Amino acid sequence: MDEKEPESKAHPEMRSEKKTETRNSIIRLIFVLLAITLQIWWFYFIIDRLVGVSSPVDQLIRVLAILFALYVYGQHTYAGLKMPMIIPR
Repeated sequence: MDEKEPESKAHPEMRSEKKTETRNSIIRLIFVLLAITLQIWWFYFIIDRLVGVSSPVDQLIRVLAILFALYVYGQHTYAGLKMPMIIPR
């Protein structure tokens, strides 16, 4: 009978992870976090400018905020998780 090779050896067609790939992943993560932060800031900036200029936009945002608060309030979850999203700062 032929003896099989031990399972501990890696198959030659399998790719092994290298340290540079991990470093690139960290750089990508930092880039994505910065991009998301910039998008959130830009969205806030645009909405803030529109609210100051247009009364209908201000009213629409207030209605959307009330609807969101009612949606969060209507969920069947622990009340301690809902309160920080509903109560304004």
